[in-house]
Amino acid sequence: MEAVIIVIHLMVIVALIAVVLLQRSEGGALSEGEVVEIPSGSSYRLQLENLADAIQERAPQRLGRDDAVGQARTIEALYRAADDGRTVAVADVA
Repeated sequence: MEAVIIVIHLMVIVALIAVVLLQRSEGGALSEGEVVEIPSGSSYRLQLENLADAIQERAPQRLGRDDAVGQARTIEALYRAADDGRTVAVADVA
């Protein structure tokens, strides 16, 4: 279970790095958009607490299926870009 959480955490980090790099390459302003407050504490514990709350219908799940699919597509786009030596849009990854 711990290994799964670590892998998910690493996927989130890679996805965030990809977003920053894409924003910079497209001339986007990173300051535009929604500001999300993140509580302090262990990220693993916060994820598990949120999952438990969502299962018991006390709170919405913060990282759901769409987020996981988006991260997987982002990682696949990064691998394709590295292999091909070109830019690969996440939207082009099925």
